[in-house]
Amino acid sequence: MYTSCGIVLQSGQHRKTYAKVTPGVSLQVGLLEGVATALGMIQHPHRPVQLYTSMSYLYHALTKGYLEEWAQQQWLTKQNKPVKNQKEWRDLRHELKRFDDVRCRLISGKSQAFNARYSKYLAKQALYTQVPFEGEL
Repeated sequence: MYTSCGIVLQSGQHRKTYAKVTPGVSLQVGLLEGVATALGMIQHPHRPVQLYTSMSYLYHALTKGYLEEWAQQQWLTKQNKPVKNQKEWRDLRHELKRFDDVRCRLISGKSQAFNARYSKYLAKQALYTQVPFEGEL
């Protein structure tokens, strides 16, 4: 089993892209690792950044405050169950803390928006060749 993800981060007119293939992990783990890695490569955390995702669990965790709630509750859900993929969520939270402003946009799986199409393209390309992290942010 291989998980591939394509990530597009944008700040104003600047765009960074990242693609990764991870063997033997779930889609959620691959995506969380990929987003944390992509954010970690950004050298200017004071600029506002848009993160585009078609994954509702990531979008809701970031926009509805679930990520911070989990951290405050020692990584337990409201039902007192351990949060799945804690390590990856913690790593992502660590990277997000570096930034002044990260906004997450949920894009429909059928969206024709450029960033949605481009992130899908990157994920598919990553299955065949490792696409380097590109752009300047």
